[in-house]
Amino acid sequence: MVGFVMYEVACGAGFILRLMVDRRYQRQGYGRAALVEVIRRLKLIPEVEMIATSHRHDNMAVAHLFQRVGFVPWEVEGSEEVNPGEVFLQLPDGG
Repeated sequence: MVGFVMYEVACGAGFILRLMVDRRYQRQGYGRAALVEVIRRLKLIPEVEMIATSHRHDNMAVAHLFQRVGFVPWEVEGSEEVNPGEVFLQLPDGG
């Protein structure tokens, strides 16, 4: 197995919960391909109005990946108290 992606749809948001790629396969394009595919699939779901995700603030590799695909910072009220160190992102215009 190269890796996996977990996502959910709730309250009009398609949220990418987890994107994992085995260390042996990182930096070979698998993460980007998986991310692009899950975004494509989320866009096919009529109730998805926005696509979002999050990552730990110190995970610079995934931060760079999300940025390259088009994610931008998303200010979630109260998130710092509930999830300190977590960075929330969204795709502009719902993806």
